Amino acid sequence: MVVVRPLIWLSDAATSELKKNPRKAVELPALATLFSPPWLAPTEEAAARLWQAQAALFIRWALDDGSSHARRAALHEFVRRAGTQPVTEEMFRACFGLGFAEMEEQLRLYLPHAIRSTLYLRPEKTSEPPMPKLRDATDSEVSRIKGGLDRMEIAYVQAVYPHFTSRYVAQARRTLRKSYDQGDRDPRLLAELGLCECDAGDDVAARPFLEAAVLARVVRPRVYYELARIDYQATLRQAADGRLTVDEAVAVLQPLAIALKQAPPLARTYDLIAEGQIQRWREWAQKDPV
Repeated sequence: MVVVRPLIWLSDAATSELKKNPRKAVELPALATLFSPPWLAPTEEAAARLWQAQAALFIRWALDDGSSHARRAALHEFVRRAGTQPVTEEMFRACFGLGFAEMEEQLRLYLPHAIRSTLYLRPEKTSEPPMPKLRDATDSEVSRIKGGLDRMEIAYVQAVYPHFTSRYVAQARRTLRKSYDQGDRDPRLLAELGLCECDAGDDVAARPFLEAAVLARVVRPRVYYELARIDYQATLRQAADGRLTVDEAVAVLQPLAIALKQAPPLARTYDLIAEGQIQRWREWAQKDPV
């Protein structure tokens, strides 16, 4: 059962005032405004707050239909149609049997009830959630998960207790390499080892692990970013004038194309792409100053 508390209309003060005077006239925007495209929604604070309150009131009205569930069925049909076509009064009436003006009146009448009553939503049918199949973790999984947790402590310790950083780096390496030294080459473990070396500040040690993880197409956006960052910085250091050519920028940033297709998207990925684009723009500008 889902319990929905009484509606707060605009603010606690406005709600309290409405409870004291339930017959007070409440001005609602035209319902057509509520169903306009998202980019036409009001942005001014007071208007936006009223828009949100009206939307909450409408959804609550549609769900609060006792045991008949006719409104709920109409709401589901309305949402389904609204996802594929513009919301017109004709379409709205086909779902709810009411026009916009009639619905606005229904919402005004329902508002005093909504701010006083608790709404209980009970599903018609319930089912037992599927039971997961449990098993013992493998040595590889234990090493990878525990090592990953150890690795994530490094940045915090480095910022707060920098003199202890080396101990936490050593602990993370020990945990991750325990399985690696036994021959485990799971791409997820290799990715964790590469990130551990990145967090420890050792890009040279990180590179082979990252390359192996990328070659295996591991799902870990940061792995692709770190490999591109290492190659980008190395290529930039070797550039005679401190600038990358177009071909060099394309080559070193290539792993980021995979990172962009994985979740979660990382802001640093876009930052590195933007930096590479600047390098390419500089070369183009040199060739054609116009």
